[in-house]
Amino acid sequence: MANNLRDVIRLDLTFAKPAESGLTLLVQLRNQHPEIPVIVLTGRNSLAHRLEVARLGGHAFVHKSVSSREIQRAVIEHSQGGIESSDTHT
Repeated sequence: MANNLRDVIRLDLTFAKPAESGLTLLVQLRNQHPEIPVIVLTGRNSLAHRLEVARLGGHAFVHKSVSSREIQRAVIEHSQGGIESSDTHT
C-alpha cells in the first residue's frame, strides 16, 4: 500500500490469519496512514468491540449484517472527509 493512495480502507476484523488480529492491523494502519479513514466491518456487534475500535482510531464500525448499500454509504461518507463516528446499524 506504500505506493497506492487510498481514500478509505475497509477492514474486516476477522479476515486475518490466526496469528494476526484485525485490531492489530487497525493499529498498524492508523500509525502508518493516519490520514486514511478506516471503516471496520465485523460480525461482533458488542459495545466492547465498538469502544475498542473507536479507541484504536477506527472511523466507523459497521456490523456485517447491514446491507451492502449501507456499507457503501459509510465508505462514501468517510472518503469525502467525514470523520464523524457513524453507526450504520442500531
